[in-house]
Amino acid sequence: MQADAQAKGSQDLEFSGLMAHAKIYATPNPEQDPTLAKQLLEEALAYTHRTQNPEDEARVLWNLLVLSAYGGGDFSEAIQLGEQALAISRENYLEELTPFILNDLTYAYLGSNQTLLARKTQREAARLWRKIGNLPMLVNSLSISIPMAYLLGDYERAIQESEEALELRRLTGNEWGQAGSLAFIGLVFHELGQIDRALESYQMAYELGIKTKHRAAYIIAPSCLAWLLADLGDINQALTVVNRAYKHALATQTWYLPVWALMIIVQLHLRNNDLSNAQQTLMELRQIDKSTGLRWFTPIFVPLSEAELSLNGQDYSTAMQTIDGLLEYLEQTGTRTLVSDALVLKAQAQVELGLHEDAWHTLLQARQAAEDIGSQRSLWRVLAKLAMVYELKGDHVEAAQLRGKIREVLQYIFDHISNEELRNSFLNRREVREHLQT
Repeated sequence: MQADAQAKGSQDLEFSGLMAHAKIYATPNPEQDPTLAKQLLEEALAYTHRTQNPEDEARVLWNLLVLSAYGGGDFSEAIQLGEQALAISRENYLEELTPFILNDLTYAYLGSNQTLLARKTQREAARLWRKIGNLPMLVNSLSISIPMAYLLGDYERAIQESEEALELRRLTGNEWGQAGSLAFIGLVFHELGQIDRALESYQMAYELGIKTKHRAAYIIAPSCLAWLLADLGDINQALTVVNRAYKHALATQTWYLPVWALMIIVQLHLRNNDLSNAQQTLMELRQIDKSTGLRWFTPIFVPLSEAELSLNGQDYSTAMQTIDGLLEYLEQTGTRTLVSDALVLKAQAQVELGLHEDAWHTLLQARQAAEDIGSQRSLWRVLAKLAMVYELKGDHVEAAQLRGKIREVLQYIFDHISNEELRNSFLNRREVREHLQT
């Protein structure tokens, strides 16, 4: 019996050694080597099959999920590994391990554009974190939830979760998790036209990101800030901010962080009517697509940019086809944010093709989509296009009423900008000035 115990102890040490070395090679550090980490984890998995230890097996599968989801692997493989780990964990009532698996499985679902399933998985993880009282991990879970709530147009929930994450940060000191949530809640405030709160969120996210070395926070936050600055009319400052973020992203040697900056850079070039640079940057994004696949936000921003380039090139049929494909994707993923943006571009193509009645119907859908989620950012643009179509239809009374509504929305946005320079740049936007003065 003593010999058996010694043998078992030796085997346990062997397993622990494999897992410890795998962790070193799997995580971001100077020794990182995903290939070697995977080899070690597969050896550890084989060991668990020999010992028939379900908890060890679930832990190894979970680590393989993490490696695949965050190490540039195959998301479909990550999902398969995560679902296997989750099944074993549930069958064996591993209550402390299950939420960890759910947490990382959420990222894998997001990476494969299964937003609704990711949302369901995250909610279950958050419920379990609350049940076992792991508040630092609850903060991390909420930071995943907020960008999903943004995409799904559930802004009220996103704000509630952000406020909860802030309170939990005070209790737990988890600044890393809070940095992630702040980077995305700024997008929600941008949609709602609450500019000061968006600016404050981005600034806090950036500062906490630098402090905690949360790379996504200090790259995503300034990229999103640049999009906001462009909306406020300060294109030059926006380009300065996002180009700096892009340089930082390249230094991380990851594929997904440069994508954030690039998709915003394309939008800024389009705003600047710099079609050549917009096309070139879009080609860089497509190049990334060939090796990794564009996921999460980029499957929305890329076709939006492609459609806009087609419109500028007077290729209206291609623009409509691109947008129809995007709208199908948005419906499949339950995404409501940016639906109105897509519909506006489709309506522009319809107007150019002389399909004024079709454009009118499309813009009515766009208005409903913007109003349903409370997006002030997109609503005034929708109403401006709709007023134009009413003019083309000869309904000047309805067009005038819409212009009154546009002024209300723009005034609301203006009233939520405290920075004097940004107030002036917003007022100096030609479209804003025209609507506020009429």
